[in-house]
Amino acid sequence: MGRIWQQSIDRSQCEISNLTFDHGAKVEVSVKCINKVQLMEVKKAGPLTIYHEAPNSDLSSLSFNPDNRYTVLEGNANLKVQSNLTHVDFTWGLFDDLSEDLNYETRVRKDDNVIAPWESVGLRNSASRKINHMGRADTFFVDVRAINNGGFQSPSINASIILEYKPPILTGVPAGYLLDNGSCFIKWTNVFSPSVYGPMVYQVSVGSRNGTSDIQSPIYTMAQEINVEWSPDQSQHEVFVNILAFGSNGEFSRYNTHFFVR
Repeated sequence: MGRIWQQSIDRSQCEISNLTFDHGAKVEVSVKCINKVQLMEVKKAGPLTIYHEAPNSDLSSLSFNPDNRYTVLEGNANLKVQSNLTHVDFTWGLFDDLSEDLNYETRVRKDDNVIAPWESVGLRNSASRKINHMGRADTFFVDVRAINNGGFQSPSINASIILEYKPPILTGVPAGYLLDNGSCFIKWTNVFSPSVYGPMVYQVSVGSRNGTSDIQSPIYTMAQEINVEWSPDQSQHEVFVNILAFGSNGEFSRYNTHFFVR
């Protein structure tokens, strides 16, 4: 829109009506003063940003960066359990606003009970908040909203995460093995109780003596069995198996066993 001059009826203020601006538009105001001998001076103010809409959060999402002792399934954005009970780290996608002038606020709550009130993080799209007074197996929510410089506030987005510091539980069921044409299948089905919070990852090693891994160096798997290329001979009929089971919260339990293979 070009410049529109309008004569003021007052020496200190002027109101121009019937103008329409899009949200986020940049407007510059000029004041021209002309004396009786046609000498003129122009003063400018702006650009000023026009605000009349709230930021849009429809396409934004919120994800956690769980603070766990070990990282299980790295890069899994759906991981929603952590063992640390003191704070939570999270990030979110930028909200949409034509003015491009946004500040973000975050809040932590357990259902409707506010644990950490709204707090501004400025222009950043990440935050770390303390989660005092939370305990094991608690589920809490993080809310994020944006506010533009016109004071218009977006709808908030939220996501939840569970606090759990317990490691995987051993059931007492033993592991087993099966020999087949020079291979040894080692299975540990039901050795660990299934986790309600997500899959477990196993680190498995096999050795000819306790604490060694000369038969199978440590490998990671989500299965509950591995195939080891080994068969007993006259000098070796015993294998030692070491399994670490990592839960989704990064905690682990250890299972050791050995087999006399005939």
